[in-house]
Amino acid sequence: MLKQFIVIAALLLPASAFAQLPAGGCAEVPGQGQVCSVPYTFNGGLTLGMSTVAGLSAFPCNASTRGDMRAVSDATAPTYNGALTGGGAVVVPIFCNGTAWVSH
Repeated sequence: MLKQFIVIAALLLPASAFAQLPAGGCAEVPGQGQVCSVPYTFNGGLTLGMSTVAGLSAFPCNASTRGDMRAVSDATAPTYNGALTGGGAVVVPIFCNGTAWVSH
């Protein structure tokens, strides 16, 4: 069974948005999606979408996708925040910095 989660790394919300959240819970905030008033702990693993480096063309990295995370299955000698090169055998999480996918 594949579990899918949307993780919000950082949001700037008006204080009024948090007034709508139940204590210690999550709620749907208009225009922001699901927002939690406390850190969320995953009881299982978090599965990132996987592709090859060449396959990343189907997942553009730009200002609207900045902060997205995925994984690649064929990185070659990845370095933290480094450019990606395919053709290898390293599975590594990647991060969209708003301009390009980088190793994370």
